Amino acid sequence: MTDEDKDKYLDYLRNRAWDGETDINNGLTDEEIAWLVQELQESTNSNVQMSIIKTLGILDRQCHRGLIESFLTVPDCKPAHMALFVLCVYWGKTADYIEQVAAFIRGVDWDTFGDCRFWAVGIAGRYLEEAYEPRLIDALLESAEREQEDEQDGYWDKDRLIGYLEDLPGRYDMPHSVAQRIRALGN
Repeated sequence: MTDEDKDKYLDYLRNRAWDGETDINNGLTDEEIAWLVQELQESTNSNVQMSIIKTLGILDRQCHRGLIESFLTVPDCKPAHMALFVLCVYWGKTADYIEQVAAFIRGVDWDTFGDCRFWAVGIAGRYLEEAYEPRLIDALLESAEREQEDEQDGYWDKDRLIGYLEDLPGRYDMPHSVAQRIRALGN
């Protein structure tokens, strides 16, 4: 199969998966899912990887969790951020990936445009609305403090971040040192 034919077939499968939410495989056969998995394992195209990861996420194919996890450490932001999104948002496994979410918030060298960081901040925010997780709070604060020290502008809306952190569930259990860090951002 040529690359062009593969792209067309992938689009066809992806569209069927995304549109067919009524049956267990979202309209895809076991052979088609096997093709997606094999293509994900073999492809070096980050757009293809990202698309297949998302499709497997929509299909709720958690039996391929290990394969999708492997893309969290591939130094390419497209499949990495989609893997994080599938694992944490589609499959609700954020508690299992706190360290990876925190690492992406702090920034990884190969995430030059901040895509992984952007998605990780959103995932952390969503998770923190339901659970108190000091490692995520620390990563958010550390990132914001680093930007403040470097006088960077634009990524963090400090007032919004401060308000958000002050309104978290569990904020009354927050150590005094964390509360001080939040207040210090406002200065």
